[in-house]
Amino acid sequence: MPVNQLEKDTHSSDPSTRAWGIKTITDLCSHVSDIAPFLIDICKTGCCDRNPFVQQVSIFALIKIFNHHPEMLSDYI
Repeated sequence: MPVNQLEKDTHSSDPSTRAWGIKTITDLCSHVSDIAPFLIDICKTGCCDRNPFVQQVSIFALIKIFNHHPEMLSDYI
């Protein structure tokens, strides 16, 4: 349930809300590995965002995913 709300936040019109949603889901991903594939799609969208802060948070999220679950990103490297 909370992940669904955070996913909705990543589609908000406010850039800081989008970045906050990505950052929070990333923090959850370090504790719950089932969220990692879901987060990769969100980060791909965030990397193409117009706002540089959202792009930065998305890139840091991908780095955190790689540190915790390198096998998840092996297809993209």
